Amino acid sequence: MFGPFARYAAPYVRLMVVGVIAIAIAQAAAAFIPLELGHAIDALGASSDETLAVVGVHVRNVLALALIVALGGYCMRRL
Repeated sequence: MFGPFARYAAPYVRLMVVGVIAIAIAQAAAAFIPLELGHAIDALGASSDETLAVVGVHVRNVLALALIVALGGYCMRRL
Protein backbone atom coordinates (compact mmCIF):
# COMPACT_ATOMS: atom_id res chain seq x y z
CA MET A 1 0.00 0.00 0.00
CA PHE A 2 2.82 2.41 0.82
CA GLY A 3 5.47 0.84 -1.38
CA PRO A 4 8.97 1.30 -0.02
CA PHE A 5 7.60 3.21 2.97
CA ALA A 6 5.37 0.37 4.20
CA ARG A 7 7.82 -0.52 6.93
CA TYR A 8 7.70 3.03 8.31
CA ALA A 9 3.94 3.51 7.91
CA ALA A 10 2.89 0.15 9.39
CA PRO A 11 2.81 1.30 13.04
CA TYR A 12 0.55 4.20 12.09
CA VAL A 13 -2.03 2.45 9.94
CA ARG A 14 -4.70 2.49 12.67
CA LEU A 15 -4.17 6.20 13.32
CA MET A 16 -4.38 6.91 9.60
CA VAL A 17 -7.64 4.97 9.33
CA VAL A 18 -9.13 6.88 12.27
CA GLY A 19 -7.96 10.14 10.66
CA VAL A 20 -9.64 9.25 7.37
CA ILE A 21 -12.85 8.36 9.22
CA ALA A 22 -12.68 11.73 11.02
CA ILE A 23 -12.33 13.47 7.65
CA ALA A 24 -15.31 11.58 6.24
CA ILE A 25 -17.51 12.44 9.23
CA ALA A 26 -16.47 16.10 9.14
CA GLN A 27 -17.14 16.39 5.42
CA ALA A 28 -20.51 14.68 5.73
CA ALA A 29 -21.49 17.10 8.50
CA ALA A 30 -20.27 20.04 6.40
CA ALA A 31 -22.49 18.88 3.54
CA PHE A 32 -25.59 19.10 5.75
CA ILE A 33 -25.00 22.69 6.90
CA PRO A 34 -26.40 24.31 3.71
CA LEU A 35 -29.44 22.03 3.90
CA GLU A 36 -30.17 23.12 7.45
CA LEU A 37 -29.73 26.78 6.49
CA GLY A 38 -32.15 26.27 3.63
CA HIS A 39 -34.72 24.76 5.95
CA ALA A 40 -34.27 27.68 8.36
CA ILE A 41 -34.78 30.20 5.56
CA ASP A 42 -37.87 28.31 4.37
CA ALA A 43 -39.23 28.38 7.92
CA LEU A 44 -38.78 32.15 8.02
CA GLY A 45 -41.03 32.46 4.98
CA ALA A 46 -43.87 30.59 6.66
CA SER A 47 -46.25 32.70 8.69
CA SER A 48 -46.78 30.73 11.86
CA ASP A 49 -46.62 31.23 15.59
CA GLU A 50 -43.96 28.53 15.80
CA THR A 51 -41.63 30.10 13.21
CA LEU A 52 -39.08 31.29 15.76
CA ALA A 53 -39.00 27.91 17.48
CA VAL A 54 -38.48 26.09 14.18
CA VAL A 55 -35.70 28.48 13.15
CA GLY A 56 -34.10 28.00 16.57
CA VAL A 57 -34.03 24.24 16.04
CA HIS A 58 -32.31 24.69 12.68
CA VAL A 59 -29.79 27.13 14.17
CA ARG A 60 -28.94 24.62 16.90
CA ASN A 61 -28.54 21.93 14.23
CA VAL A 62 -26.16 24.16 12.27
CA LEU A 63 -24.13 24.85 15.40
CA ALA A 64 -23.95 21.14 16.22
CA LEU A 65 -22.84 20.34 12.67
CA ALA A 66 -20.22 23.09 12.82
CA LEU A 67 -18.91 21.59 16.07
CA ILE A 68 -18.69 18.17 14.41
CA VAL A 69 -16.79 19.71 11.49
CA ALA A 70 -14.38 21.44 13.88
CA LEU A 71 -13.78 18.30 15.94
CA GLY A 72 -13.31 16.21 12.81
CA GLY A 73 -10.79 18.72 11.49
CA TYR A 74 -8.95 18.73 14.80
CA CYS A 75 -8.79 14.93 14.91
CA MET A 76 -7.65 14.81 11.29
CA ARG A 77 -4.80 17.21 11.99
CA ARG A 78 -3.74 15.47 15.20
CA LEU A 79 -3.77 12.01 13.66
